[in-house]
Amino acid sequence: MELACGIFTPASSISDDDIRDIGVLLGCLSDHAPRVSPADLLEVAIESHLFVVSDLDAPRGNGYRIVAMATLVPKRQLMGCFGFVEDVATHPDYERRGISTWLNQQIIEHARRIGIKHLDLTSSPEREAANRLYLKLGYERRATTVYRKKLE
Repeated sequence: MELACGIFTPASSISDDDIRDIGVLLGCLSDHAPRVSPADLLEVAIESHLFVVSDLDAPRGNGYRIVAMATLVPKRQLMGCFGFVEDVATHPDYERRGISTWLNQQIIEHARRIGIKHLDLTSSPEREAANRLYLKLGYERRATTVYRKKLE
């Protein structure tokens, strides 16, 4: 299997297959994942760094060309530049092949290159393998409470 990792850019062409593949990956994260449109992808590509891993050997008809993804969201504040890692997902058919490790390493190196001082991410406790991976990659559990205020 030949894999490629890249950042989805506004200049990237967006196919229906790309939309479908990313929708499948988002569905791995939540049963309530929204439908993704080309406009959604374009907006994320402009505001963030959407990393995608493609299986270059997978046929587009029945295979999944985009097999993993994650979004690096840089944030500049008075305390410095840091980033959030969001929407980390690997297609179930591609799990346990080191893809998530490789993808996260690509994100960490890119974050260093663009001057990010630290990365934060959240992960559901049920995602045990993901949580083990984050610890293995050097992330530390933080003593914090996460709050959310729904606006819709």
